[in-house]
Amino acid sequence: MAGQNKEGAESMKLSKIMIIEDDPVIQGELQTLLNGNGYATIGIKDFSAVIEQIQDEKPHLILLDIKLPGENGFAFYALKSVPSPRQGRSFCNEL
Repeated sequence: MAGQNKEGAESMKLSKIMIIEDDPVIQGELQTLLNGNGYATIGIKDFSAVIEQIQDEKPHLILLDIKLPGENGFAFYALKSVPSPRQGRSFCNEL
C-alpha cells in the first residue's frame, strides 16, 4: 500500500467485500485470502435473493462470478435494480 497514509490503510482494511460465487471451494479460498488480509467478507450462497442481500449488507466491493447457475454475471451487472456498493458501482468479475 505504498503512498497511503496509515489512516487510509486502516480504513481500507475495514472494507466489506461481497463474494458472489457458486463454487464453494473458490468462495472459501477468496474468503480465506481476503479475511487474512484484514477485509470483512460476505459469501453469498443463495442466489435467489442477491439484490436484497446487497441492499442489506451494503458492501464496498462485489466480486461477481460471471457463470452463476441460471444467471449471467454480465447481465446481472447491467441490471439497473442492482444497488451499487457503498463507494459507487464497484464490481470485479472473476474470469
